[in-house]
Amino acid sequence: MRDFLEYYPSLRELSIYDDRIHQIDAFKSFFHSLDLPRLKWSAIPVRPFTKSLPREQELEMVMDMVRKNNSQALSTSQKFDLRRTPRQIGYILCTASHRLLSIEVIKYLKRRKGRRTFRPKLYEHPLYIPCAEPGKDIPALEIAKVWSNNDTRTFDSEKKVQHISQIFYLEQPGKCIVHFQVTDLAIIASAHHNRRKPLEVYFKATPEPNRYTFTLFPEYIVTGHFYKRDRIEDLEVVTERLINCKEDIHWVPLDNTIPIKAFFGQFAKLAAIPCSNA
Repeated sequence: MRDFLEYYPSLRELSIYDDRIHQIDAFKSFFHSLDLPRLKWSAIPVRPFTKSLPREQELEMVMDMVRKNNSQALSTSQKFDLRRTPRQIGYILCTASHRLLSIEVIKYLKRRKGRRTFRPKLYEHPLYIPCAEPGKDIPALEIAKVWSNNDTRTFDSEKKVQHISQIFYLEQPGKCIVHFQVTDLAIIASAHHNRRKPLEVYFKATPEPNRYTFTLFPEYIVTGHFYKRDRIEDLEVVTERLINCKEDIHWVPLDNTIPIKAFFGQFAKLAAIPCSNA
């Protein structure tokens, strides 16, 4: 920045926009240190904005990084492959809703335990309301109904149903928005209790009125997973609890319902797996 100002000595006004607060503070400190009374300057924070790459482009970029790493690795132990976790179909919470529910868990634990409570490790992103077990599909007709909010004109033929299903599996989540109201919370000691995942956290949700939704589970439940490379930890235990939620989960009503925003879609994570020595 100093070189820039020296290159333009006649500059009278300068505005800088940045989405990083620490950078804004650094710019302010820098300009305050200058002896340039003629220069009218301002450092303005802006809201961060991100845009996801198309899935194919993102995957190719990651694969290229892996290939370069493996070609330069000096030993097999430094090489790795990429594998996907089981594909999950459901209503995937946006980051703002994920944050809201995480805050609610902390508040609940503080009320119960007071100052002695600990900060639990919450589920890895994303939280979601599952429509089926990980790795399993739902009927193509149900995909079309949710995608179109049960507009029969959009799926009045098998060809239209398959077209919507194809779009659903190719698109990144974000096109089909569904709103829910979270009404209840449940926190259960993990089946395999340890410091990393001491709790299982569940939220009961109700879809907005006049919105077609579908799930193979008895209720709409917000949950998540911990991952160990390409494997979902405690998958069978959590799935069994969701299937038997009416008997296995004791719900605590929230003082106030929490509106959440979710995207009907499917996701799978890329996991780094060390190469075999074989």
